[in-house]
Amino acid sequence: MFARLNSFARPTFAALALSLVAVSGSPAVMAGELKPVYEEQHYDEYDCQTVKQAIKYLKKRNYKNIEKLEKEAEEGIYLFSAKKKNYDHEYVAYYITYDACDREIISREPAKVEKM
Repeated sequence: MFARLNSFARPTFAALALSLVAVSGSPAVMAGELKPVYEEQHYDEYDCQTVKQAIKYLKKRNYKNIEKLEKEAEEGIYLFSAKKKNYDHEYVAYYITYDACDREIISREPAKVEKM
């Protein structure tokens, strides 16, 4: 293709090709000045989990017989009773305080069984 072009067309074609490369890699595009529309929404912020979602979280961590104890200790804090196997493969009952907004278990205490 270049062999057929005359001496005027070759530099013009080369300049056009270089300008296209320069525009596509311009600092404005690479610096992120052109923002897509979806970045305006706040995807980093998420809502607190519901009780069903919190129970599903605990089930994934091998808890069984999960029951919600109180309405809420605070906003987004749930109290559960659940059982989990220990190292001796025996089920141990626990009281679990779960933060539904941070999506983590705050505390886990063994349920005390009173002997008579």
